[in-house]
Amino acid sequence: MLNARKCPELQLKRGCSSLVISNQRWNSKCVGMKAVREAFKPKLDTCGLQILLGCHSKLVVPSLTSLQTLNGFVIKKIFHQKSIYIRPDTTLLTFPEASPSNSEGEIIEEQKSERDFESLEKNRSDAIDAIKIHSTGKVQEQSTMSPNQGAIFTPLAQNFNETSGEIYRDTSLSVEQILMPLTTAINEHEVTRFNIMRRNVWDGTVRAMSRPNFTPKKRIDVKFTDDIGISEGAVDLGGPKREYFRLCLKYLKDYSGMFEGASGSKLLSCNSAALKENCYFFAGQLIAMSVVHGGQSPCFFSPILYKSLAKGPENTEAEVEDILDIDIRNQLIEIKTATSDTQLQVAISRASCILSLSGCFKKITLENKGAVTKDVAHWYVLQRTRTPFERFQEGLQSLGVLSALQQFPQQLQSLFIKLEKKLTAIEVEQLFKFRMSEEGSNRYEAELLVVGFWRDYLQDAEFCVDAVTLEEILIFATGSDSVPPLGFFPEPSLEFLHCKSKFPLANTCDCILRIPLTNNYTNFKNNMNFGIRNSPGFGKA
Repeated sequence: MLNARKCPELQLKRGCSSLVISNQRWNSKCVGMKAVREAFKPKLDTCGLQILLGCHSKLVVPSLTSLQTLNGFVIKKIFHQKSIYIRPDTTLLTFPEASPSNSEGEIIEEQKSERDFESLEKNRSDAIDAIKIHSTGKVQEQSTMSPNQGAIFTPLAQNFNETSGEIYRDTSLSVEQILMPLTTAINEHEVTRFNIMRRNVWDGTVRAMSRPNFTPKKRIDVKFTDDIGISEGAVDLGGPKREYFRLCLKYLKDYSGMFEGASGSKLLSCNSAALKENCYFFAGQLIAMSVVHGGQSPCFFSPILYKSLAKGPENTEAEVEDILDIDIRNQLIEIKTATSDTQLQVAISRASCILSLSGCFKKITLENKGAVTKDVAHWYVLQRTRTPFERFQEGLQSLGVLSALQQFPQQLQSLFIKLEKKLTAIEVEQLFKFRMSEEGSNRYEAELLVVGFWRDYLQDAEFCVDAVTLEEILIFATGSDSVPPLGFFPEPSLEFLHCKSKFPLANTCDCILRIPLTNNYTNFKNNMNFGIRNSPGFGKA
């Protein structure tokens, strides 16, 4: 395996849209391998080459669609601050044949060399996680999706067994490694403008997504307006976009009428007005865009909804307890718990309406009552909302998010299902990088005192009931109340205000939080609370 960092002839110029190899530029028109071959002559004269990306202890093939080529722009996205690995398609390491000898030492050395060679071959086979290629160096693409689905996600990390030909998925990939290839579909040169009013965020969203030239692959630019239509002057460099996705996801979860159930465990509801206006499709598309464009993840799906998206409604089970309508649930529980024919007939009579609607109005006995109630529950929870589910599913397919979910359901579960674990003060503290003055200066000493105040302030935010929450602090600094799946870019930082301002300031685009200097913790806490609590809405953060 050839590592570009270990060879002086191979240099990756960071921050540029091109790769330079021995003064040969990798641009959008051609990608050359001549310099690679010359750097490792004569080993590479007769073999094909393949570019690989490091994922933990394995190497994988960059995921490309049929319309993409491995040009400079794609390389910049995939290999940003990463090593580029070049893999030959044949084994380069060989051992000379040992001449016959009766020497015990030579026999032992020969056996040791053979064992080393076998071990090396086994490690190479186990460590390299790639799609099989021909000797010409072209990737033999394997995809289970049809072109008309519009998906850009292809299998990201597959193990290929050259003996059996079997392919199986790599379960060691992180969420970021799964989602990063999806971002290559975003066209940074074309922009979709969202003109949004915070108190009616969905109206502006539908207008933007209904335009004929709209596509989720364009870069998003969000412009907020206040209640009288005056536009904010800020340019969207990430902060307004994160705030917009946060507000949209909150609307979908709590106010859209397209979801029902507990706050952190929602099922799709049957809303005829939303279905008529194509809102289920827009909702799925917006969630996909939030995940890929750097917004936060929804984290409000119920396990049943997530499983039905991953495996299909027909492969998902529903129980009577999953029915949200109390009357219908109690009617089915009465049938399920009946112990005599008389009790069963009374319960069937009370539930005749739902039994008829679900197509389960048949002869029900004490023996099959459990199966019947389960069928009714499956119809009510999953089949009754099948049309909204299919439209939502089509929207979620945008940018390949649904395909990624179906191929890596376990890894991506945390993006859609709310975990019991809450945000902690330690996690927020570790998010921010301190930008302090020169060590030994008067400013540095003043900043050290406030660093302690800041850490105590985070502890109060986690445990005190009347304090500002950790989510509110994160919103103030970044526009998002949770860490996005792809992380914050740039990395959040903490600066100090040496001016006379006693209230905190924030730049949500650059993820910079500036805190005031004071020598009293009570004043620091009160000023921070006042600044953060009065920041939401139009105006400066």
